[in-house]
Amino acid sequence: MKKVSGLTIKNSGIYLLIAGLICAALAAFGVVKFMYVSTSSVPVVVAKVEIPPYTKISPESLEIIQLPRSAVQSTMFPSVEHVIGKYARTVIPQGWPVSSSAITEANPGVSGSLAAHLGELGDPKLRAKSIPVDNIYGLNGKVTPGDRVDVVGSMKLPLNGMQQPVAQVIARSVPVLDIIGGPGSMKGIIVALTPQEAQDVDFALANGTVSLMLNGYDANPEDAVTTPTTAESFVNRYIHYNQPQQPSPDNDKGGIEE
Repeated sequence: MKKVSGLTIKNSGIYLLIAGLICAALAAFGVVKFMYVSTSSVPVVVAKVEIPPYTKISPESLEIIQLPRSAVQSTMFPSVEHVIGKYARTVIPQGWPVSSSAITEANPGVSGSLAAHLGELGDPKLRAKSIPVDNIYGLNGKVTPGDRVDVVGSMKLPLNGMQQPVAQVIARSVPVLDIIGGPGSMKGIIVALTPQEAQDVDFALANGTVSLMLNGYDANPEDAVTTPTTAESFVNRYIHYNQPQQPSPDNDKGGIEE
């Protein structure tokens, strides 16, 4: 039977003691860290009142509370400055932490939110409406978000007992929110319309076509207030007045005066 020297046993005991001390230190560190995370608190932005969707968030609708660090997620905010001026994507209940997934930037170029863009226009009556237009009627896809356009409807309607062509500007100086497709492959446009204008556009599409007129930066929307163009009005405006003048019976004598 092999004998183990007292020195070897002593060294083994030292190693075991050191290993035990290291394990104890690690365990103590883990307990301290767990207690710190569990008991320490940090500021978190919460809704002071219920915030409805599509609402611009104001300072009065927010407050700061302290939450345990372990309960705070990376999507929450420690300061109201990160939230004020943005829009709620969905309802944020009272007392609920405001997270980045529940809000959107006011600038549609950052978030791409049509609802946020509508809010920036400052008119609660406006709605986002998509209109199918191709490259020809859509200015070859050169219209960009931020432009303003007039929408013209060209239809055939039952007038005086028969189908007659009618053209009319049905929406003036409407903001362009987005383009469907792109230059050379335009399929449609998204604009901000009132509900009545949206109905009129759908009526025009059901009975004919719509086209766009791009507004210049200095364009006056009142210039697009027009009367409907019908067959009768077109003839009266152009053909009737452009007919050659008939000679007067008094002057039909070769210019010889009696």
